[in-house]
Amino acid sequence: MRKSDIGSRVQSGRAEEGMMNKLIVFVMAVIASMMLYALPAHADTPSTGQYGQYELWRFKLGRVCLQNNGWRFWPAKTAAAQWSAANNFYMVSWDNCSSQPHNMTIIMKTYKDSNGGCGYVIPVPKGYINISMTIMLNIAPERKFGCYATAGQRAHVIAHEIGHAIGEHHVKSTYKSIMAFDTGWNYQSPTSTDLYWVGKRYQ
Repeated sequence: MRKSDIGSRVQSGRAEEGMMNKLIVFVMAVIASMMLYALPAHADTPSTGQYGQYELWRFKLGRVCLQNNGWRFWPAKTAAAQWSAANNFYMVSWDNCSSQPHNMTIIMKTYKDSNGGCGYVIPVPKGYINISMTIMLNIAPERKFGCYATAGQRAHVIAHEIGHAIGEHHVKSTYKSIMAFDTGWNYQSPTSTDLYWVGKRYQ
């Protein structure tokens, strides 16, 4: 065998070994990312672990006012009253919260994002919220039929985002919850499970 043939085989073997090493690194990275995704995002979880995870924030005890700006498109007053049915938690909704007695405020605003979700909350603090949270509602025309075309969709979205604003996290789809992935769309108001865990959160 010629030296050139031997050299070619050695180089080919090294190339294959290099590709194999890269493949191993890639597979390990994928496995690591999957494990990281499976871990709880927040440390502050219910003691039983059955409901899901809490956000890293919550309001202090007291009267929370949801400022709806006089909008009737989203049933904010109804949703606030529904969440207020939880133990240890009290919420009302007014056109303008500044004229009403309250300790903390949730403000409703709109935005347009054709590729975004139906809504989100800001800011994303840690610990107690002393002043306010803001619920952002997506009114992009492209998102109409997925977010706000029907009264049921609007009821779900506003109640779901209020849940985030007061400290509730997404939960597993196996639970009857307005905060659940996918199956949460089956509900237009917080369920008894949601209210129970809000009560635990604010006790």
